[in-house]
Amino acid sequence: MSSTELSVAVPEGKPKTTSGGTSGVKSFLSGGFGGMCLVAAGHPLDLLKVRMQTSTQYKSTMDCFRKTLAESGIRGMYRGMAAPLVGATPVFAICFWGYDQGQKIMRYAYNL
Repeated sequence: MSSTELSVAVPEGKPKTTSGGTSGVKSFLSGGFGGMCLVAAGHPLDLLKVRMQTSTQYKSTMDCFRKTLAESGIRGMYRGMAAPLVGATPVFAICFWGYDQGQKIMRYAYNL
């Protein structure tokens, strides 16, 4: 075999059935929930970043945080979160589902 050839051993015989794998619905919902958690955790920091970039009234990140909290309360930190939530949730759901389906295909193809 030359150094440019690649050899992959594919097991012979009947493929095993996978009985303990995750369902597509479970991976889809898990990805969607993960996307929602990502937005919920990151949105307040993104809001502070955008406010500091678009205004000169803040001296520091903590100053921006204090003024936003005093002005709008904790709900003000999550203002405008609907659009990223609607965008990120299906993206992560499809990513998780696709990864799970890819694993199933590879397990079936290589009899794992």
